[in-house]
Order: sequence, then structure tokens, then C-alpha cells
Amino acid sequence: MKKIYLFISSDGPVSADGFDDKSAVEKYLGDVCEILDFPLLKLRKMFINDNFVKFLETFCNRARLSTQNMETVNEIIALFGKIDKDIMSVSNQVSRSNIKNGYHSIKTGVRGSKQLEFTNINGNDYAVNVLADHSSKTNLLIRVTDKNNVTTHIIVEPDGRTLKAKKINRKCIIGDKPEVYSQKELDSPEIKEHLTAVKSELEKYSEYILERIKQRNVKKAKYSTGDVGILEKPMQKILKELQDRYAIIRRAILVLKDSDRKNRAKDKIGIQTVSGQNHAVIYKNVGPYQEDIHLSFPKIDGKPSIKIVVLGYMGKIKKSFSIQDNKLLKFEAKDVSRSKRKDIDFHYHSQDEILESGLENYLLLLQEHLKHITDIISKGNGWYR
Repeated sequence: MKKIYLFISSDGPVSADGFDDKSAVEKYLGDVCEILDFPLLKLRKMFINDNFVKFLETFCNRARLSTQNMETVNEIIALFGKIDKDIMSVSNQVSRSNIKNGYHSIKTGVRGSKQLEFTNINGNDYAVNVLADHSSKTNLLIRVTDKNNVTTHIIVEPDGRTLKAKKINRKCIIGDKPEVYSQKELDSPEIKEHLTAVKSELEKYSEYILERIKQRNVKKAKYSTGDVGILEKPMQKILKELQDRYAIIRRAILVLKDSDRKNRAKDKIGIQTVSGQNHAVIYKNVGPYQEDIHLSFPKIDGKPSIKIVVLGYMGKIKKSFSIQDNKLLKFEAKDVSRSKRKDIDFHYHSQDEILESGLENYLLLLQEHLKHITDIISKGNGWYR
């Protein structure tokens, strides 16, 4: 049998032996290509088939994260989903944004993105996201930026394959081509430290989110209207009396022309007017506990109202009441200098809440105190001396 030898490189034939002439070499190559054309086509189709690729991968020793690290990855993905669900449970967009971005190490994110970015965690900045790739597989993406501003990526696929670069989907392309971690790199302490740091921070962030939502729900319940209570007749009568006695006190001060007499009069009856508020007075040393009580008659949404603010040490607000149409508004004064309530919505206390509020006790104290003042004024000219 005649032996032939043919050596071919990627650029074409290099040498041939045993052929009669050039045409014989060309015919031989043509015959071989014709024979191999269909099998090679089938082989190419096999390699792009997912099932065949998975079959081959079972016989390949590709680098993968350890079982322990994969457990951490799955916990990170679960935490990420829980945090997003908890944040989205807040219906108000402004409140949701305030809660999301109120954590001490969080960076304000891009609107519409679920990515979370944390600064200065063990000296590194971390960005965390969970994305579906072109095959609809969940990928965990962690971006690590160290103190020297050097950035690396950890992209973990569901089977543990971990990449430094990858086109995850149309909107997230990292690097020019896929680049995988070696097994040695994946087994290094550094990978475990990054995963542990991210998991720990997400746990703390999740606890923060839940606490903020809890606080919001408590406040929301407190400042929402259920059954609307009405002040009972005796309290309504006292309120009318307070307004009448206030009018007497105000007129008695106004008729005093010079500031010296006005000041002596205020000292005599123990009152202090409030700058910028025409219908507000602080009554000093009211009741057995010698409390100062700010009483004013502002307009709320154009309607006449009554505001009572109980002041403690150094003028600190202890308790406040806002009354309109014989209903007790859910309201906490922040500053006595504010004469108008600026809330958009109005919510009211129930009948039980009115009874438990302590309002009636303060109305009785003010009733007695203002009666004492008007008794002094009723003495006529020179009452302030």
C-alpha cells in the first residue's frame, strides 16, 4: 500500500509526500473535506446544544466556589430579595426613598435600579445586585472597590462558576469577553471575606429596614383616623369660657398705653405674650405642678381652633392638644412659635382617646387659672399695681 503524508497548518498545506503532483494533493484535500463536511456540521450543532454542553461539563473540572461559599451566595441572594420586597411594601414613594437611603453606609442609588451600594465596609466599597442573564439564570454580581480605587467583580452563576467579566444581559456588560476565576483564586480567603462582608452588611441593612417600617407603621396608626370622637359638653363649655376670659385679659392689657405698665401687668398676672402671635399667651405656673401652658387660638385650614401646649423645663414641650370643631386632632407640637398646622391630612382621636388624653384635666386647670386672673382684673383701675 502506498503511504502518503500531508502536513497542514492554520495557514494551509506545509508539506506533502507520496503524491504524484500538485493536482493529486488538491484532489485529496477536496475528498477529505467532502467526507468531513457533514460530520463537522453535526459536531458544531452538538456543541451549541445546551444539553450536550451540560453533558460535557460533567466531565470537565471547571473552577467552582466551595459548598460553604455557595451557601453564603444563596443567603445573599435571599437577603437581597427580602430587602427589596420589604422596601417595596412602603407605598409612598418619598417615604420609601427616605427609608431605603437612610442607612448609615448606603449610597443613594440610581432611580429604577435595585442595586445596593455600601461604603467603607472593612475598608472596601461594595455594590450588590442580582440579575438574570441571557439564559434567564440568576447571577449574583458583587463589585468591590478597595481603598486604592481598584475595582474587581465577582459574578456567581447558579452552578458556582464564578467570573471576573461577563456579558450578563443587554444592560450589564462587564469586560470585553468572559473571564473566569481559577480554582486557586476561588479557594483564597479573599473571596470568602468579600462574600461574608456583603452578607453581614445586608443582614444589618435588612434589620434597619424592618425597624424603620415598624416605626412608620406605628406613627401611621397613631396619626390615622378611626372612630372620630367629640368633646363632651362640659369640655365644650370650658373651651368657650377660656375664649371669653382670654378676651377680657387681652383687652385689659391693650388699654394700658405705655410698655412699662403693660410689663407690670403681665408680671402681676403671670403671663407672657408670644412674639408674632396675636392670639397666643403663655400662662405661668399653672396648677399644682406649676407648669407653663401656651394657649392660642390659631386658624387651621381657615377654621378657628384652639391649641394648648404644656411646657416643661427650659420650655421643652411635654404635651400638646389641637382642637377644631369640638374634635381633638392627632397633632404633636414641635415649636410653640408655630401658629398654624401645615399638615395636608386631618386625623382625629377617638372618644376613648379623648378621655385618656388628659385634655379635661388641663382645661380645668386653665379654667381655674384664668378665672383667678380675670378676678384680679375686675378690681378696676390700678389692678396691675
